[in-house]
Amino acid sequence: MSPSSIELLEKVSQVDQQQANEMDAILSPPKVLLLAAQLSSTAQIRDLTDIAQRYPDILQPKLLLRILLTYLPETTKPSHYLPLLQLVSNWEDRPNLTTNKIINTSCIDSISDEEASRQSKRLGLLPLSLDGYAYNGASDDLLAFLVLRTHRIDSETGILSMILDLLHPFESLSKSFNDWVAGTVRPFVRRYSDYYSDEISRPSLFEFERLPENYVVSQLLGRALSVDASDRLHRDIQTILLPWISSEKRWSGSLQGYTSSNLHLRCAAWEHFLELFLSWSSSSWATFVMTARRWRGAQPSGTAETSNMQLS
Repeated sequence: MSPSSIELLEKVSQVDQQQANEMDAILSPPKVLLLAAQLSSTAQIRDLTDIAQRYPDILQPKLLLRILLTYLPETTKPSHYLPLLQLVSNWEDRPNLTTNKIINTSCIDSISDEEASRQSKRLGLLPLSLDGYAYNGASDDLLAFLVLRTHRIDSETGILSMILDLLHPFESLSKSFNDWVAGTVRPFVRRYSDYYSDEISRPSLFEFERLPENYVVSQLLGRALSVDASDRLHRDIQTILLPWISSEKRWSGSLQGYTSSNLHLRCAAWEHFLELFLSWSSSSWATFVMTARRWRGAQPSGTAETSNMQLS
């Protein structure tokens, strides 16, 4: 590279650095908030991540998550913003920002700091509150965001196929969150998206979490029971009904000293399934035999491996 080319590149780099420094100097906290909301609303996640790293004292994790929850379109693919959520998850260990990338601030350039302050107070950011939701396990801001975002994806778009892509990387964050994903969300997605996406109407996730115990079995197995398809019924029992039943919160009683031979734990939906299973011995012998032969059992979370539910 010629000396003149090197000199030109150095000048360009100096200009970029000067522009970046100027942006740092002019962005007041209200303008940072307005810019973050705008970037979120247009799903410009890379720029939003850059702003968050430049202004970590303003865009703290909780505030950043509230902005995403409020403004990021629910149709945005989770893979697009998972790196930002991972950054939030490891906020204290976040890397130092090394880029001098120039971000378009035209949406706030003409706004005074006073006007930006007024507008930032009207952003209407949604709270990270789980009051009124069925999830009642251990929660931090990120887990609350994931639960609320899941419900919003369902209610606003109905695109259930995106939900597990969002939740899977964070399933190990807490036992109660893992139990919610495995025992509620995954059966919900399988039932109404993976297996029977052709249903004209279906419950929302919010409604699904509150299914009456005496209605669970018929709701989860209804489609498989309506046709003569033993393989489909077996699949639905093992991958929809039993994961739902196996969620620890479905069971009442004490886990202390639980064995497969005592009655310390009870689950109404499990008992209703057993009644249904026994009825097949007289109404559908082939279904009864198939289910018994291919049974792998249900196991409530937190119990010993010897506590598999038996068909007896």
